[in-house]
Amino acid sequence: MIVTLTLNPAIDTTLRVDSLASKTVKSKRSDVGGKGINVSNTLKALGVDSHAVLITAGAHGKTITDFLQAREISHHAFAVDGEIRENQKYIDDTTQAMEEVNAPGPHLSLNTLHAIQEYLDGLLQAKDVLVLTGSLPPGLPVSTYQNWIKRYKARDVYTVLDASNEALKKGIEAGPSLIKPNHHEWETLFGKPFNETTVQPDLDRCHAWGIERVMITAGANGAYASEGHGILHQKALKLDVQSTVGAGDAFVAGAIMRRHEPIREQLRFASAVASATTETAGTTPPTFEAVTTMMNRLYPQPIRRKQ
Repeated sequence: MIVTLTLNPAIDTTLRVDSLASKTVKSKRSDVGGKGINVSNTLKALGVDSHAVLITAGAHGKTITDFLQAREISHHAFAVDGEIRENQKYIDDTTQAMEEVNAPGPHLSLNTLHAIQEYLDGLLQAKDVLVLTGSLPPGLPVSTYQNWIKRYKARDVYTVLDASNEALKKGIEAGPSLIKPNHHEWETLFGKPFNETTVQPDLDRCHAWGIERVMITAGANGAYASEGHGILHQKALKLDVQSTVGAGDAFVAGAIMRRHEPIREQLRFASAVASATTETAGTTPPTFEAVTTMMNRLYPQPIRRKQ
């Protein structure tokens, strides 16, 4: 079973503007969002079932659970007070550059946190996958993901972490099976610019913590992957980009689907899923046919270190 966890879901409003400077809106659309939900939605589109565990609150929360029901995505929602957040994504219609304005989301009590953990305890079994993604809502300790990685790794659960800031910093120390930061998150994590030729010592630190595979997405510079024996680089393709919102979550979905394959094939497939997603509007997942087309264009290469 693949279980995705979304503690801070959202309604993602995508605004296409003539430029990020003027923000004159040319089109607008809203999508159900939240990183774990996006992962489950992409998996569903590609023929893989998952179980989404999430928070729900207010009218936006009902919109999200109605969406999951309509998509026939298995889910369990924990109701809290307040309203699910609405995030705004501004996309420059010429350059495809994006700015995000993300709201904090409703407050979660420690009682809710304990209820979720109790639910996961009864749900997860050895060899299952637990996907820990996205920001932590107000009220939760930054060690939340770290604690759950330790707890479920001890039960032989495959743990995937895609977070940022302190949640990422704490989480990686627990040695999840797979992490997928983007290059900005990586730079914040290690306090220096991301450079493919000098990143190996930081990758070595990750593997020393027990992280089996590290995958770093880098936008127009493609994606990178390591399992402790050098680095693979997947160059970005020239694409008809409609939206980059949710592309990182699509990458995570693809990586999960190919977690048992050699890392080169895992990187290739995850990159294909993410690339195909950028050619759809909003957070709409790609078809398997579109992913297959991308796969035929992708061939990861090892990075040769400078002598």
